[in-house]
Amino acid sequence: MTIQTERLTTISSVKPFIFAASLASCLFLAACAQGPLSGRVAAGKDDTNSCQTVSSCRKAAEQGNAVAQNRLGFMYENIVRDDVQAIYWYHKAAEQGLAQAQYNLGWMYEGHRDTATDGPEAMSQAARWYRKAADQGYAPAQNSLGVLYEDGDGVTRDDVQSVSWWRKAAEQGDARAQVNLGRHYDTDDDEACAKAVFWYHKAAEQGYANAQYLLGTMYALGHGVAQDSTQAAFWYRKAAAQGDNNALGSLDDLQNQ
Repeated sequence: MTIQTERLTTISSVKPFIFAASLASCLFLAACAQGPLSGRVAAGKDDTNSCQTVSSCRKAAEQGNAVAQNRLGFMYENIVRDDVQAIYWYHKAAEQGLAQAQYNLGWMYEGHRDTATDGPEAMSQAARWYRKAADQGYAPAQNSLGVLYEDGDGVTRDDVQSVSWWRKAAEQGDARAQVNLGRHYDTDDDEACAKAVFWYHKAAEQGYANAQYLLGTMYALGHGVAQDSTQAAFWYRKAAAQGDNNALGSLDDLQNQ
């Protein structure tokens, strides 16, 4: 079946999904609920304590410090709200080979934050910079590159490439990539479904609410795992406790059977 794709330009989110009146009415409920996940991690976590303000970061950035340039870009993006300056400083750091900056620059292009670059060219640039970071083993970029390959945005659509990049990121523990890889395996094939459960479980154990919801659904349906209402409720509660409304609705539905 075709899985709905969602293009994300901010922090990872999902479109509203209403739980089916009957669990059996949507065999692939987990897959139906979620398109590929992209996501953002905070920039500058590896920076020194001396670079905590725009002025202090600018001084180091102007001296060519790539980490400070990336941090400054993040400040311009999220605090000052100046995308032109953010892209400028991300680019400076990215050109020096800083993977995190390359990822951040790719994110800006994917979100069409560079008004001087049109849609198709922006996506090509996003793919270019994600790949540079992904080739260095940066898991968030590997996940995002996988999303572009699945959607055919900025690159030729290629499911083999998308799965390959998701796997690289998933094996490093990236929860979004683990969900995306699980989603790929979430089909009507029993062996593939078992792999989906495996990857959903990996992400769920990290506390990722969407994965907890999806894993609960797999248990509720007996999809790729033995049907187990207790386990389904357990994971739904985990996700609901984090504010996942899908899980809350599913838990109510489960309890009212």
